[in-house]
Amino acid sequence: MRLRHGITMACGFVLVAAGMALPMGSGAFAAGQSQGAQVSFRDMNQAPWATEDVAQLAAQGIIKGVGNGMFAPNAPLTRDEALALIVRALGNGQSGTGVTLQFTDDANIPAWATRTLEVAVQMGVLSNSGTLNPSSAATREQVIVWLISAMGLNAQAQSTSTADLANFTDQSQILPQDMGAMALAVQLGLLKGTSATTISPNGTITRAQMAAMLARGQRRYGAPPSSTSSALVVGTVSGVTLASGTSNGEATVGTVTVTEQDGTIAIIPVASSSIVYENNQAQALSSLTTGDQVAVAEDGAGNAILIAVENTTTTSLSGSGNANEQEQQAVEGTVTAVTSTSLTLTAQGSQDQQDHSEGDGSQGQSVTGQTYGQTVSGQTYTYTLAPDAAAIFQGLSIPLSQVTVGSQVNVHLNSSGQASLIIVQKQQASVSGTIVGIGEDQKILIQEAGGTTVAVKSGDHTTITDPNGNPLSMNQLAVGDVVSVSGTMGEEGLRASTIQVTTEVQGSTSSGSSTDN
Repeated sequence: MRLRHGITMACGFVLVAAGMALPMGSGAFAAGQSQGAQVSFRDMNQAPWATEDVAQLAAQGIIKGVGNGMFAPNAPLTRDEALALIVRALGNGQSGTGVTLQFTDDANIPAWATRTLEVAVQMGVLSNSGTLNPSSAATREQVIVWLISAMGLNAQAQSTSTADLANFTDQSQILPQDMGAMALAVQLGLLKGTSATTISPNGTITRAQMAAMLARGQRRYGAPPSSTSSALVVGTVSGVTLASGTSNGEATVGTVTVTEQDGTIAIIPVASSSIVYENNQAQALSSLTTGDQVAVAEDGAGNAILIAVENTTTTSLSGSGNANEQEQQAVEGTVTAVTSTSLTLTAQGSQDQQDHSEGDGSQGQSVTGQTYGQTVSGQTYTYTLAPDAAAIFQGLSIPLSQVTVGSQVNVHLNSSGQASLIIVQKQQASVSGTIVGIGEDQKILIQEAGGTTVAVKSGDHTTITDPNGNPLSMNQLAVGDVVSVSGTMGEEGLRASTIQVTTEVQGSTSSGSSTDN
């Protein structure tokens, strides 16, 4: 039997110090902080059932907060974001080398997601054809199908009975070819309902729900090697010692002994600032007992920074457990008015759902805005801002004053119907400066007066004019031209709606004549 950390131990010999209760850290742990990780977030009260799951994924560096100590647990995930998390958790260190994306909408894939999607193709989660719709909302059904595929369970899914879906009144909304994957996910405990009788297959998946599905899979079936930035040990507690000490220069409060699924015995020092989570509540190390099923996240020195105990109780939606994946009501749309106390928007539905059952890229059934509550696409709604309302843009907290008319947002409502969290997806923006680079795919680089360089992408509907207002084409722009650009800012950068050349570079032919270069 292989032992870890060079500690010899007789099989079955359990050391538990009785009568000692050592409270764990406050939520920010030294080892994790040294890696830039954060496992405790101030807004997890919005999804308390997922506290333990989020902490487990955050400790490994798979999922991160959005800034300002927040996680935004009920914020939706796009398809490329969901695929990125699956790749981080289950990618087994694959690099995507040798894969060239061939989706019909490759131009819509943001630069940060390209390599991730290449790995997803390499893993067989996606086929390399058809339409991807990377920025459209990911549904719970879509993510489950991808997850089952990433875990190598497609064959098992095809032979799984759908009996486990019988209690859900909305099972008819599941695409026929996805019934097996959804049933298998329920059977394995990866997927739970949004209520006792609903599974919400077409509901937009949230960050908390995604973390829960991945963390449950890890706790029950182990984490693949080299898939995360932090080691994860999954198994059964066979011993706990409580004694202050040090490990690799770090203060510890004891050790936990875990028998892994392959029989390996791991004796892991527990950092003094680590956290033990059970049923989504922080516990003392002494609360661990022989037989507990745990997932232990280690830091680079091999010390436990988080111990997640597999939940042993079930509670209702109003409780603190994770029996269901409760969603917070939200509405997506374009801001038409904003004040210091309210926000008005025109609601819109989500984009077409992809038929993803075999990853073939063909289009499936259409879904609309019903997953965002009782809103109707095209109608205007006004929401009062909650006293503690927050806004997020490109993963960072921003002042509410920066949520402007024309911004495309996803607004989450609290139990009183007030806007509590505003996720800005795209925002009206403008930039002025000198063109310092012109690349392929209608991209240009603009350097502002302060030295900041902004990437701008144009499209077929971008209006380009010279200083006299005459129309230009992209190939008539030149490095050195001074331009003023207006458009929308999103994950992919600034997408231009208008580009006006205010000063032409000396010798430029952008006034309308053709060039030879």
